[in-house]
Amino acid sequence: MELRVKAALQQEPGNALAENNLGVLYGKEGRNAEALALFERASIDNPRYVEAFFNWGLVLASEGKYTDAIPKFQQALVLNTHYSKADTARGSEKHSADAQALLSVSICNSVA
Repeated sequence: MELRVKAALQQEPGNALAENNLGVLYGKEGRNAEALALFERASIDNPRYVEAFFNWGLVLASEGKYTDAIPKFQQALVLNTHYSKADTARGSEKHSADAQALLSVSICNSVA
């Protein structure tokens, strides 16, 4: 899978979907620095790509960087106010509790 995504990025640099997907793979492998860089690139290449912001926040949260993660989750909510917790937490079971807790905080903060 990794090779296919890398090949897609070589053929189409700046493909936010491919950058995000590779970031997800790296995040699952614990390659957080690489994952974070890819989520950042994906969010630059497509500033409206909700999943890139959410996944960026998810990896930050997995590292205990909650104050850095919350703005990423908030940006995902700004882009799509109906972005459901169940849908967004599906990518990583081990981090879904943190993600849901942070999304709850983000939702409360964005409403206040």
